[in-house]
Amino acid sequence: EQKYYQSKSLFGIDNLLLNIEVEFKNWVYRSTSQEVVSRDKDLAERLKLRAISLKKLLLRLMNNLSDIEIDVVNDKLIYFEKDDFGKIISIPKSFGQLASGNRSIIAMVGDMVIRLLEGQPDISDPSDLEGIVLIDELDIHLHPTWQKALPGLLSEIFPKIQFIASTHSPIPLLGAPKESVVLKVHQSSEAGITVEKLDIDLTKLLPNSLLTSPIFDFEEIIPTANTSLEDLHTEDTFQEAMANEEIKERLKKIAQSLK
Repeated sequence: EQKYYQSKSLFGIDNLLLNIEVEFKNWVYRSTSQEVVSRDKDLAERLKLRAISLKKLLLRLMNNLSDIEIDVVNDKLIYFEKDDFGKIISIPKSFGQLASGNRSIIAMVGDMVIRLLEGQPDISDPSDLEGIVLIDELDIHLHPTWQKALPGLLSEIFPKIQFIASTHSPIPLLGAPKESVVLKVHQSSEAGITVEKLDIDLTKLLPNSLLTSPIFDFEEIIPTANTSLEDLHTEDTFQEAMANEEIKERLKKIAQSLK
């Protein structure tokens, strides 16, 4: 039971994600065990490299973490975070104390690595794993910056894996690798469930364009609370919108002074 967290996987309500923390500790402990080293030196070295590589890839995926260590006394993994300015926070956290985005990535990637290693036991570096991985709703629990970064990072870190991911957000598409294919799922009583390939160049579209594209069919993007289209900002960035707002205020003051 200690090998599982109460998280659901894609294909069944009773399937739980495998706990990468248990595997990570197992790799470290076994790689330093004198019994393992004396019996199978190659296995010990492979487990050591596997733990080192996993730690590196997790830190690469989550730039708000500075380190992952084993608290041997309490037999648990501890995580060191960075603050919003990149400074390392000295007080470590357990998995349960991490933000939901961190926990989601660790659980998802950890489960993926464990399951793929079952069929490829001679692999030392998880980046060498091969396979096809399906991720349902990639954007859940993730900050927009992570939503954008994760698709590219996964493809970069696991170059031999083909990822098929669903999303309800345009943000992950901003970080999709250049070779990505966009598929749209339809459901009707006549045809059942069908899949349509959309020939859309993701490299040329911003979020508003993606939302109103055939991918999402989000036709109305004006805030419901807006009562005057004249006050609507259509700039590409928030900074541009605020700069134009400041210019408007200055012009109003100049106009009032000339009366």
